[in-house]
Amino acid sequence: MAAKTTDGKLDDSDYGVTMAEHVPLDTSVEPYGPAGFRGLFSSPYVAACAAFSAIGGLLFGYDQGIISVTLVMDHFLNRFPEVSDDAPGAGFKKGLMTAMITLGAFIGALNQGWIADWVSRKRSIMISVVIFTIGSALQTGAVNYNMLVAGRFIGGMGIGM
Repeated sequence: MAAKTTDGKLDDSDYGVTMAEHVPLDTSVEPYGPAGFRGLFSSPYVAACAAFSAIGGLLFGYDQGIISVTLVMDHFLNRFPEVSDDAPGAGFKKGLMTAMITLGAFIGALNQGWIADWVSRKRSIMISVVIFTIGSALQTGAVNYNMLVAGRFIGGMGIGM
């Protein structure tokens, strides 16, 4: 049976459709589980996912904080005299070394999308862990300033991904 029209509009009375504005909304149902911390801790899986997703930000903040302490250590300044206060261009070199992790994170974040599309999100996270580990190893075993800066850049790429 065809729908009746009133002023050019369809009339839903022939179809048995109830208009949504007349249906009371049941507010006692929480479709996605409890809200807030109750919801986070009601599922160990969700809590673990939230903890692991925060690792990137934690690594970034830790690395930025630890470099400021490292830059004033006597042993570090003896090993890398390029950044000691009496070296020419030390301010620039300290800033470059500090900023390389941020630049690396920016580049890593820009590339994460297509890498995840190419190999999957799970494998792209594994790749980022490998890249961060390589950067950390380069920083730990740095024999000169350039190797340290390169390690910070590579580690930053892993953090950004």
